[in-house]
Amino acid sequence: MKKISVIIPAYNEEKNVALCLASLIPQARKMKAEIILVNDGSKDHTVNIAKLFSKYVKVVNLKKNSGVANARNMGTKIAKNDILAFIDADCVARSNWLETIQKSIDGKIGVTGPIKSLFYERLVDHTTFETYTNLARIAVHIKPFVVGSNFACKKKYFMKVGGFKNLKSLEDFDLGFRLAEHGKIGFSDKMIVYSSVRRLKASKLENLNYIINYLRLITKKPTKKLKNIR
Repeated sequence: MKKISVIIPAYNEEKNVALCLASLIPQARKMKAEIILVNDGSKDHTVNIAKLFSKYVKVVNLKKNSGVANARNMGTKIAKNDILAFIDADCVARSNWLETIQKSIDGKIGVTGPIKSLFYERLVDHTTFETYTNLARIAVHIKPFVVGSNFACKKKYFMKVGGFKNLKSLEDFDLGFRLAEHGKIGFSDKMIVYSSVRRLKASKLENLNYIINYLRLITKKPTKKLKNIR
């Protein structure tokens, strides 16, 4: 079976990056996958913490913050394997995440799955993530999109569509739309990632702008910057 390269963009994630890497390393060793963390010009101790795991993690250190799209693209340039898996540094992967990707992507060009809130978060946050999961499960059959914190695709198709575009927001949704033009994107309920809820804590206006940006994207209009959502 084809091997996986995991790409993790990180910007000022000193509080989260160790837990993220700890969730990935055991399964990566078992499956002979590689882990690439791209430190996107962090001003805290993100890179120092990541280097503690350097035996199992390739750390790419960008001197200046260049945005999550560029950081992910940078990671793919040094990825050696045929499948690219993406997760964010403030997330924790379920213990069978890589195994599920490898099994679920067969016959498809990409696969995504549920994003759940970490167990200690508020009930309302759990509900919000569950709503997203239900929408994503439906969307893969209508206009497939992917979320950067939990998806994987075959490298040759990622390169074919030109990777992530440096949009002001929703660069991951945009990639999903373009990938779907070349093949099927699947949804696996077993491909679970647990995420920080900080994006949900943006102002109501920012969350409204998130929806507006989605509508702008599907009508091929430029998206606008979301101040509180990286």
